[in-house]
Amino acid sequence: IIGLEMIISSIRNKDRDINLLNGIIDFLLFGFSVSVDSFTTGIGIDLICSNYFFVSFIFMICSGIFTYIGLLIGNRVNFKYGNVSTIFGGVLLFLIAIYYIIN
Repeated sequence: IIGLEMIISSIRNKDRDINLLNGIIDFLLFGFSVSVDSFTTGIGIDLICSNYFFVSFIFMICSGIFTYIGLLIGNRVNFKYGNVSTIFGGVLLFLIAIYYIIN
């Protein structure tokens, strides 16, 4: 859903006005997708290790670092290539979702 929204908003080529209701829905949708991913990771960690605090701390640090690096790279690529990078990212997210649905 996020990938399709990225593609559609880039093709429309208009800057979105930030509406409070749309912003909340976007944040909730993004938060839900991240939570589902973290939930499955937590189930896998439970099967591997019983030291929950240490594993959660390492997971938090790694997630924060990768998120920060991804935001930096995304900002630079979007600045350099503009809408093309957003469309490419949306197509990539969509293809990954289709791959996981099929397999």
